[in-house]
Amino acid sequence: MRRSDAGTVRVSARYLCMDSPKGTVFKPELVEVMEEALQLSVDALPEPISSGTVQELAKAILHNAKDGATNPDDLSRLALLEIQLH
Repeated sequence: MRRSDAGTVRVSARYLCMDSPKGTVFKPELVEVMEEALQLSVDALPEPISSGTVQELAKAILHNAKDGATNPDDLSRLALLEIQLH
């Protein structure tokens, strides 16, 4: 994660890559959707946000995208719900 000049936390696609199931390939358009979903999720949480939390969000987003979810708002909402349940 890195903080922008505006003070917001920016996440990188590396969190998605780190947790991607081996052999799983996503189209570039879906990767962009997943990045947006991850950013929406991080933006919805109070700071400070741990890298472990970001990784959990990324895992949830990857799982739901693999299952067919393609809307960034839906992916974000599902990821936030999943981390609340853990």
